[in-house]
Amino acid sequence: MARRSLSSASRSTPSREARAAFTLIELMAVLVILGMAAAIVVPMLGNTGDIDASAAARRMSSDLLYAQNYAITYQTTVRVTFNAQAKQYTLTAVPAVGAPVVLTHPVTKRPYVVGFNAIDGLSTVAISDTTFTNQTVDFDSLGSPTGAGDIVLSSAGVTRTVSVAAVTGKVSVR
Repeated sequence: MARRSLSSASRSTPSREARAAFTLIELMAVLVILGMAAAIVVPMLGNTGDIDASAAARRMSSDLLYAQNYAITYQTTVRVTFNAQAKQYTLTAVPAVGAPVVLTHPVTKRPYVVGFNAIDGLSTVAISDTTFTNQTVDFDSLGSPTGAGDIVLSSAGVTRTVSVAAVTGKVSVR
């Protein structure tokens, strides 16, 4: 029997099937990257209280700014009434003569009553406390509030405070 000798070139070149596979080092690198990504993402999935409280505070902040701008634009008083038990607040126009009227939301065209029970994803948010007299803040025709105050929102042990500054009516979230 004749022996075939393999050339040195054919011995050092891996076969086509061997080149198509991943090396152990490549697989380990992928597993390490996936492990690091999981270590970052999984803790965020556990408690959404921070996200919910922040989202509710931003929503309330924008609604207070809307009330202030509405008061300036239409030269009327706008009242924001907070109801902690119902987890909601209402924007109403208070004309100089006549009964207060609930504003119409500019987007939904429904009464401007924001209830955290009704908003998807924010049902865990509660209005914990308000420092406004009678749980209301009025914005006059110049956009000035009746006084300074805070609204404390909480969700899963996390709190956010929406503040309205006296005179200027500047709204901030902390």
